[in-house]
Amino acid sequence: KKTFLPKLNQIALAACDYITIPLVTDRFSVKGLQGFIKDVITLKNEFNSSLDIAGVFFNKVNVIEKDFHRFYKNVQETWLTPFQIIALLPFSTKNTRTLLV
Repeated sequence: KKTFLPKLNQIALAACDYITIPLVTDRFSVKGLQGFIKDVITLKNEFNSSLDIAGVFFNKVNVIEKDFHRFYKNVQETWLTPFQIIALLPFSTKNTRTLLV
């Protein structure tokens, strides 16, 4: 099957056991997650049966924003059943409300 990942990314995924996927809180990042996971599954089936998704983490997060909570819930409901972790990293060092879920 054809994937949309660049060759270097395909080689890296073929050589690793786990991947964590970074997201930012915007619709393009969350929407792109679906295609990326499909590509990871394709590579797993064809080249690296030990490849697993360790989790997804949101980067540049302001936990007070409504968008974050909407995207977090969307990703959690859609994808996170098979995944092990979600980490939330703050938008800036000024924001001390970093969460680890």
